[in-house]
Amino acid sequence: MFGCDPSNRRALGSWNKKDWEYQAKRMEGVFASAYCTIAATSAVDSEAGFFKQNTTGDYIHAQNLGRQVYVCTDIDDFDSDVENARLNQRAWVMQERILARRTIHFAANQM
Repeated sequence: MFGCDPSNRRALGSWNKKDWEYQAKRMEGVFASAYCTIAATSAVDSEAGFFKQNTTGDYIHAQNLGRQVYVCTDIDDFDSDVENARLNQRAWVMQERILARRTIHFAANQM
């Protein structure tokens, strides 16, 4: 997630009960008070970026009186792009998804 402290990347299984209770309560406060959460859903790991260029070519570009208009095919596949994304295989993401009021997902084919 955006702004994640690298020291918090360690495996959840390595935390003792006291650490887990402290971190869980802390994260509850962070996500409950956030207006929205930004998720790098398309990133394959914590080192990967999430801004991707669309290279499919499935769109038409038209320019009219100085304004640009883009028309594309229906690329919305929420299950594939978000629900089944690699990010959601990580244990701590479940807590984030439950606690966050709203999330903006930067997925492979949609935002």
